[in-house]
Amino acid sequence: MMSTLALVALTVPAAAQDARTFPILRAGQPAVCADLTDAPAEFQEGLRQWVIGFWSGMNVAERAKTGIVGHSTSATGIFGEVALFCRSHPAMAIDQATFAVREQMKRAGK
Repeated sequence: MMSTLALVALTVPAAAQDARTFPILRAGQPAVCADLTDAPAEFQEGLRQWVIGFWSGMNVAERAKTGIVGHSTSATGIFGEVALFCRSHPAMAIDQATFAVREQMKRAGK
């Protein structure tokens, strides 16, 4: 039986340096970094697509202020950076981990 994916996240700007999202759910619980490697393959792929979509949406929303964050790599590279960050933060919510990596790259001018 195919598991149901709940990959819904709406960004609400809270402040210039903050973003709040509704959590991505897996079995009714927020998806965390560990789900990138421990969830069923179709859920992992859904998370990969969500990370890239969230990142792209943030770039569109902030383009005038910050340019394109992640311009120095590809979508696969961006996801790789999030996955690398997640290895050392397995309990962090995936949406918050993606935002944290994006902020790091933005500060570094990448």
